[in-house]
Amino acid sequence: MNEFFRTRMGHKFIEATVPRLVDEIGRLADHVAALNQSLGSRPDAREGVGPRARPRVLIVDDDEQILRGLVRALKQDHDVLLATSPAVALAMAEAHALDAVVTDHDLGDDEGRDGLWLLKQVRRRLPDARHILMSGGQPAIDAHLESGLVGRFLPKPVGAKDVLAVLRTKLCVKCGAEITEPQLLGDERCARCGDAT
Repeated sequence: MNEFFRTRMGHKFIEATVPRLVDEIGRLADHVAALNQSLGSRPDAREGVGPRARPRVLIVDDDEQILRGLVRALKQDHDVLLATSPAVALAMAEAHALDAVVTDHDLGDDEGRDGLWLLKQVRRRLPDARHILMSGGQPAIDAHLESGLVGRFLPKPVGAKDVLAVLRTKLCVKCGAEITEPQLLGDERCARCGDAT
């Protein structure tokens, strides 16, 4: 494969393909920016210092109607970023500090990239972000739930209140699991590791 790109035909392929890819990425970024603006989301540049006043959530779905419903519900308490494809979502994850990523499993990507692929990529860049997967089907995700790749699975149709409830759930500082209801003594303990937080 490397030899191909060193040939004259390989150079012509690169010269023909790269400008189209750059144009396509620019078009997608413009589309996402317009969508973010029209839905009232406020993407800010990644901050390097100090905490944000509101948690920042990236929502990824190829269905704009679902995005509209979620952004209406979440924008009161969260800074919401939107993406309609895995490529744009990954670019946004690299450009913004995120507290959570909520993604559909089936993203309609031409290259076969789905929500699990996206969460793997985001986890490498933002290991402390919450990872929430939505799906209208029943993907085989048990191993991904156990490994922590998927923090929560929400079956579609999912209501905005369900997503909001998951985002508001407190997590264990030690192991990242959801905290159970307060115990009799008034403390909160993690169901997985038993650590008091």
